[in-house]
Amino acid sequence: NQLNDKIVSQNIEPVRIGVGVYAGNVIAGNVNSNTRKQYSVNGQPVIMASRLEQLNKEFGSCLIMSKTLFESLPDKDNYTPKYEWVSLKGLENKIEVAIFTENNLINIYKLKNECFHDKRKF
Repeated sequence: NQLNDKIVSQNIEPVRIGVGVYAGNVIAGNVNSNTRKQYSVNGQPVIMASRLEQLNKEFGSCLIMSKTLFESLPDKDNYTPKYEWVSLKGLENKIEVAIFTENNLINIYKLKNECFHDKRKF
């Protein structure tokens, strides 16, 4: 917020990011060639997370995750997301998502940590 306050005071658009979170099995590992080594993650959940991330612009939000993932979190009762049914490219049926806006940044930060540091498998 301090950075954005400084940026906005100089008549520059504030920095906004969007995060998409989806869970599932992926293939992860090093992809090597003679000239390059790269760690990569592939699979349907990676594609879904990317498509969810893209929806942040449409909803003016900063975090979107599948409702199924959100409902699996132990402290879900501490958060009040907006729920929407969305169509995603590559899926026949709509999925329900939990949408979080910047109005609740402190809780979003806690939720982000809960999602990424939870040692359970989703």
